[in-house]
Amino acid sequence: TACGRGGPDCTEGGRIDLSSIQLTFKTRNGDYLYPKQNPLPSYNIDSLRVSSADGRSIPQRKGLLTGPFATEYYVYAFGGIYDPNIDVSALSGEKCNDYFIRYNASDTDTLRLCYRVTEGECGLYFEATKAYYQNQLILHKQGAAPVIDIVK
Repeated sequence: TACGRGGPDCTEGGRIDLSSIQLTFKTRNGDYLYPKQNPLPSYNIDSLRVSSADGRSIPQRKGLLTGPFATEYYVYAFGGIYDPNIDVSALSGEKCNDYFIRYNASDTDTLRLCYRVTEGECGLYFEATKAYYQNQLILHKQGAAPVIDIVK
């Protein structure tokens, strides 16, 4: 179907549904924090949770990927970052939100994610622009549905 009369083909519509990010966790020596085989005793992928600083419920999921040397490891994704009811400022500029990462009962971190939403001919489009972890810039100008490496 066409987005507008004589307009572009918009069968996929806007990409606001991609207001999500994927997190990969590594140790400082480069090992995966959540490997499938031989998991670290204090880190269980089933205990990992991400919550928004404002208390919004956010959809979350985990997945299994294969890395170098056939190492299987878990990644964690969460979405629903853009909420059209409260994030209207993202249409006129960059918006930043804080998210709390809970690894286990005694270990938490904060991730700050900045993004913007643009209006195109076929709807709204999400673009992650920056991410900060431990006050360090770890992502800059990535685009939709970025993958962020957290080094713990």
